[in-house]
Amino acid sequence: MITPPSAFDKKTTALNWKYYLARPFSLFGASVWNYWYSSNQILEILKTDMNDSLFVETYPDFVRNYRMKNQLDEFHQSIENLAKDIEKTKSLLRIGLKLNEEALEKLKNKKFLSLKKEVEFLVKVALHATIIPYWVFDSFTEKDKEDLELVELCETLRAKSFYPRFVKEIITPLAEEKLTELGVKDTSNNVKLITLSELLSNKIEVINERKEKRELDFFFVYQIRSGSELIEWTKEPRDLVVQLEHVKEEDSTISGTIAFAGKATGHARLILTNEYHDQTLNEGDILVSTSTNPELTPLMYKAGAIVTDEGGMMCHAAIIARELQKPCVVGTTVATSLITDGDLIEVDADRGVIKILKRVGGQ
Repeated sequence: MITPPSAFDKKTTALNWKYYLARPFSLFGASVWNYWYSSNQILEILKTDMNDSLFVETYPDFVRNYRMKNQLDEFHQSIENLAKDIEKTKSLLRIGLKLNEEALEKLKNKKFLSLKKEVEFLVKVALHATIIPYWVFDSFTEKDKEDLELVELCETLRAKSFYPRFVKEIITPLAEEKLTELGVKDTSNNVKLITLSELLSNKIEVINERKEKRELDFFFVYQIRSGSELIEWTKEPRDLVVQLEHVKEEDSTISGTIAFAGKATGHARLILTNEYHDQTLNEGDILVSTSTNPELTPLMYKAGAIVTDEGGMMCHAAIIARELQKPCVVGTTVATSLITDGDLIEVDADRGVIKILKRVGGQ
């Protein structure tokens, strides 16, 4: 097991960080994602924020995000409070629909403002069209769900999110453009090695050292505490994840929520990106992902079963699995951490259990 980065006190690491979500982001992408939760905008809408954060890169350009437990609890309480005000919630969701239209217009016309202004717009879109509909639906009572407009607003926004395209087609090109202005070459790779705040402050000197780490197959550990950033590197990120999430790496059984019953055995195919065109999934492989979205639907048709870290009965993976009648277990939290691409696994969706039968390399 690795020694945790020097910035963490071991006791603090074990007790205070709580797993939040995992997403396909580079260091730059993670820093932009973090800004959603530390901006003035979230404070204005939810009356709370989450300033402290920890990102562990477990695969190239894929991070697991942790939040301080007290801040995460306050965030979820704010969501629950919002859910009690149905009219305010519907108003925010309607704004989300309009913002999605604006985002789509920007993507079509390719007319952008400055990097800073487009990041602020992205945060506005993310809050109204992604964060609120993602979390608030689960806080509604059964009576609330009788409000057809409310349900339709949530389902519409949850079905299609523009933030991945916005980051890829607007934020990242603007960041690369700024790097070029600062004299940095190979911007498509180097933009992944700098945070948003560093870029806006012209701190490009950090890139060369990080390039060396990346070339040596190190993974970043990115921490934000009280507004200060710290980036350290490790070759064994899974060991840190095991420590943070209190799981045993040798465990061969993973549990989750049954989304559609059935059994399937096959080789695990970890899909940790929204760019499904670049992915290969053979007929009968088990699709293992942090979550799914409409972009991954073509792969889901070929999968023998579907396993996700996140989600409940109304998540995209669960809905599509029921349509396709494929065994599906969601909400495992740790599937993408404990399962390796190529492992032979058994999905018993009758019991909500996944077993690792044989690890890659015969372990």
